[in-house]
Amino acid sequence: MDQSLELRTNRTFLWYLLSTFLAGMGWMIQWVAITWMMVEIDGRPEMVGLVQTCLSLPVIFFAMPAGALSDLFGRKAVVVPAQMLIVLVVLLLVYLIIDQSLNVPWLLALAFVLGGARASVSPAWQSYVSHIVPKPALRKAVSLNSVGFNLARTLGPALGGLTLSVLGPALTLVLSGLLSSFLLGVGRRLPRRRGRRVRPTQIWRSILASVVYAWNDHVLRDAYVTASLFNFSGIVIISLMPFLAASLLEAGSTGYGLLMGVFGAGAIFGAFVQTKFALQVDLGVYIKRLFRVFALSLSVMFLVDSVVTTVVGIFVSGSCWLMLHSSLSALIQTHSKERYRSRCQALFQFMIFGGNGIGALVWGIVAGSFTVTAAFGVSALTIFVGSFYVFYSTNRARKSPPSAQISSALENGSPE
Repeated sequence: MDQSLELRTNRTFLWYLLSTFLAGMGWMIQWVAITWMMVEIDGRPEMVGLVQTCLSLPVIFFAMPAGALSDLFGRKAVVVPAQMLIVLVVLLLVYLIIDQSLNVPWLLALAFVLGGARASVSPAWQSYVSHIVPKPALRKAVSLNSVGFNLARTLGPALGGLTLSVLGPALTLVLSGLLSSFLLGVGRRLPRRRGRRVRPTQIWRSILASVVYAWNDHVLRDAYVTASLFNFSGIVIISLMPFLAASLLEAGSTGYGLLMGVFGAGAIFGAFVQTKFALQVDLGVYIKRLFRVFALSLSVMFLVDSVVTTVVGIFVSGSCWLMLHSSLSALIQTHSKERYRSRCQALFQFMIFGGNGIGALVWGIVAGSFTVTAAFGVSALTIFVGSFYVFYSTNRARKSPPSAQISSALENGSPE
């Protein structure tokens, strides 16, 4: 059966796709609302970068334990409580806004909790797709799921910016909470794995086993390092987007939402053309080219102070962002063993959002100390330099087979 037809007739996958889209809409609206509230409370670039760090960095603390718990107890045991926490945090933010008691410490703390809950949901939810579609259709399914999320990346920020400017932050967050609750409803339908008694040491052994497994597989290791390098530098375009909207468009929250929408539109375009480009060259060359095109788009925004070039650069950056992440995600899901899949996906999220969190803070400090355009220029340089690592790792991968030297230790170290 044709892969596209097979996916279109898979009702479970269609519900999964819809809930991913709506939850992604909710998440992006929350991101826009929280970022813009920090702009209004304390408009310094370093503080805006810090709140985005609080949204991203919790992955370091929560993604791997959540992935281990998902592999041990089933995805439902992680997805449902974490998604409920997201809704509760959103409601608390709404209360603080109405009470006019929201300040910088509250905003940073709740952004951290929200990021932690999101980090807990993501690996379990993303790895769930491998259970509802056959392996030959997995790459297509991951790509469609990425299209759904990046369609949300297009519509979510624009809708968030519009509701912020018309209705204010409280109602904007209420809308995001309603969208997030849809995934909660679908998550409750996931099959439940029978619970079992597990000691905390077993959870940490499970995490350690997956880290050692990934580190000793050069394909996974290079994918993780590539993701962290790219996200550390590439997050500059998302973290400093409010200042691009203010300086170029001379617009407030609506302009910010529209620029984020352009980024998401580029990502959707990338999802539709990535297969054509990826089939022409091997994966290493493909990713190296994505690095350099992304660096070129940032360089153009750094060198040319124009609305048109900035919009084009954001669009191209969005395409590269989607094409790189969906390719690495599909590689990890197809290459990793089933028993480690949620944890390998969690480690992928760890590297992505760890890079995002650190990068957002670094580029915020650079923009605050110098200028926003200087941050874009330095970021473009670091991405270009990072492309040489991709070239090196690809050549090394051709010369050395995947490592299996500690497979017996992994089997003994995992509680499964």
